[in-house]
Amino acid sequence: MKIGKLLVIAAASLTMGVAAMSQPSSTDNSYAAVKRIHGYKIMKPKFYFKYSVINQDSKFNPYKGVTYVSSKYDKVYGTVKNYVDTSKPGKYFVIYHIKDKAGYNFNVKHVITVRAVNLVGIYNPNYNSDGTYDVSNIGDNLNLKPRYNVEATMPGISWTSSNPEVADVSSDGVVSAKADGIAVITATLDGKSSQTPVMVTESSHLNLTNSDDFLSIKYDDSYISYKTKNDLIQYPYGVWITDGAKFGYSDGIDDGSTNPNRRDEISSENGGIFTPNIGTDSMFQDGDTMVLVTKDEFGQSHQYVGQYQYME
Repeated sequence: MKIGKLLVIAAASLTMGVAAMSQPSSTDNSYAAVKRIHGYKIMKPKFYFKYSVINQDSKFNPYKGVTYVSSKYDKVYGTVKNYVDTSKPGKYFVIYHIKDKAGYNFNVKHVITVRAVNLVGIYNPNYNSDGTYDVSNIGDNLNLKPRYNVEATMPGISWTSSNPEVADVSSDGVVSAKADGIAVITATLDGKSSQTPVMVTESSHLNLTNSDDFLSIKYDDSYISYKTKNDLIQYPYGVWITDGAKFGYSDGIDDGSTNPNRRDEISSENGGIFTPNIGTDSMFQDGDTMVLVTKDEFGQSHQYVGQYQYME
């Protein structure tokens, strides 16, 4: 644990560094009045703390939010030992050693909880309530915001784009739409990442090509069937369907899958069928563009582009 610098502060200085401190009346009976200064009964100073929980990686000031109450004619001095390490979640403590003119000499121990801050998602203004996304036009800017498990503003977020030539992203999460295509934007904090999709197009048909031989893609309410000219086992890493104004997207992850990488195994043995969650069925029409991004059993990436065909 990191120990903060020992500070000695007079009562007047402490008052300036934190909130204003009230003085009780002589009739206040909340303290044991056992000491005197010039005939005046002096009560033991009492401390109050506004903050007991702080966010991870925030700046901690042991004097912020600390107030005390003392008697008239008293003068209070304080030293502090700070054991709070905001880089690691957990419970820590701060010890305030207090002396006053009346001769009170005591310690106040205050427990501080450092609350973990985790990245849990990305706010994408193009996301719609029906599970679809709006398509971006070339030249558009998209302001993405990280979402955390608690209300926080965290430094250290890194932003990357899977396809900067299509959609570049700045260090503060502003996406610039540059060319027809698809991209996945990733925000990372402390090794944990969240992703959101971006599609850029000026028409109903994306200007994309296949990475290798491709036969067809079909959709039937709940599952996608596609055929290629190779027999490699593949895993979906992104499914896109668009009518040029909106698009549906799935990252290919199946929480119910028994596969170690949590993705469906798609191969000729199962007819190339898998079931992504790609928004509502009402947006899909014959002729819409479909893009399937996969990795095969050897880790090689593939991209298949075709037109939606509803299976009767």
